[in-house]
Amino acid sequence: MGAATVFEQLGLIGAAYAAPVTGGLGAGFHEDDPVTPASVMKIQVALTVESLIADGSLDGSSRRWMRGEDRTPGPVGISLMHDDVSMSVRDLVVAMLTVSDNVATDELIRVVGLGEINGTTRRLGM
Repeated sequence: MGAATVFEQLGLIGAAYAAPVTGGLGAGFHEDDPVTPASVMKIQVALTVESLIADGSLDGSSRRWMRGEDRTPGPVGISLMHDDVSMSVRDLVVAMLTVSDNVATDELIRVVGLGEINGTTRRLGM
C-alpha cells in the first residue's frame, strides 16, 4: 500500500516528493499540488540565521524575549508556554527545526528580516 492510499484512508491531505541530491528522477504523490510553504520556509530562515552567525554579523547567543500576548498560537513549543520566554537566537533555530516552532520562526524572521532571507534564497538558487 502506497503513502497516498494511507493518507486517503485516514482522511488526511498530504503531499511528498523525494529525489536524489545528485540529480535524477524522483518519486512522490500529489507533488504538483500547491502547499502552504510555512514549514518549508524554515529551511531558508535557518540557513540565513546560521550564515549570519558564522560570518560574525549576528550574535547567536543574543537573547530574544517573546511575550505571551504577542506569540503566534500553535500546538507545540513556545506557544504553549504560560510565561514570557527568553531564548538565544541559536536556540530559537533549534526549536524551529526540531518541533517546527512557529513562534521561534516568527522571532527569527524579526531578527534577520525577510529581505535577508529572500537574499539567501536567491543566492542559493532556491
